[in-house]
Amino acid sequence: MHALKAGAFFVAGFAAQLIFIVTGLFVCLLPKSKDKSKCVPFTVPSNIGSWFPVHLPKWAWYWDNDRDGARGDHRGWYWMEYMPDMPDAFKYWFWLAIRNPANNFKRYVLGFDVRTATIKTIYGVDYVRDDFESTGFQLVKAGHRYHLYYVKRYSESNRALVIELGNKFQVRHNGATYDSEHKYFKGFTFEINFYKDIS
Repeated sequence: MHALKAGAFFVAGFAAQLIFIVTGLFVCLLPKSKDKSKCVPFTVPSNIGSWFPVHLPKWAWYWDNDRDGARGDHRGWYWMEYMPDMPDAFKYWFWLAIRNPANNFKRYVLGFDVRTATIKTIYGVDYVRDDFESTGFQLVKAGHRYHLYYVKRYSESNRALVIELGNKFQVRHNGATYDSEHKYFKGFTFEINFYKDIS
């Protein structure tokens, strides 16, 4: 029964997010507002530069990213290391449309607030991550929402089959406290990666 309900939940969530991901390829091309009065240095000292809020128009909130805006992570990894030589406008678009598509929609609309229900492991182990020490399988449930996580490493290589579907919660999130409100919301994902680097 859980398998059928989980499957229906994953399909419905995928269909809903797909609409916003596809339209986001165009919406994320819109001009963006920049607030350099809130400029802070990147948190990794070797990344010379700064982070400041860069956002889409308010009506395009579903496609935006409340936490990172369009400038990427606060460490400066995306801006200075991942795409150091690309034009700013392209980097803004790529962060919002490709790396984190429809982030606000997936986090707050399809997302799940871990404070609202107890999270239980239905099948498998309580903790799975895409790293060498935490491979495995789990199907987790909270309310009417599910999270499937499967990581199978290919022998001793750095690569693995990684499948992660549904809201990204685990039993370790029960009773967790965070310094920012957005961290309580576990967004919806639909990832099937046959050759992911988990090193």
